Amino acid sequence: MDQETRDRTRPLKVWVSRRERAEIEARARASSMSLSAYLRAVGLGHVPRSVLDHEAVQQLFQANADLGRLGGLLTTWLADRPGTEAAAEVRSVLNQIRQTQDEIRDKARQA
Repeated sequence: MDQETRDRTRPLKVWVSRRERAEIEARARASSMSLSAYLRAVGLGHVPRSVLDHEAVQQLFQANADLGRLGGLLTTWLADRPGTEAAAEVRSVLNQIRQTQDEIRDKARQA
């Protein structure tokens, strides 16, 4: 954004309904911006990124890492105990973990 001093004697007035104002304020909060900074950014053609999007992606990466660690532990357990009754069930869980990790990666790429 432009770093020039803002002229506080020239505010812009925009007439909005209560619903519109609430929506604009919510979007500004989601972008971690003041209402003024948000409206200025949008008015100048910038697209503010929601902080919630970044938090969601971070949570997806954390979940993916947790699933990877769990899969590693289960793989080690299977290697140490071949032929146990639970092996088929553990392999099924490992497949579900892999599928979930693939889904997480797909969602993260879309964000």
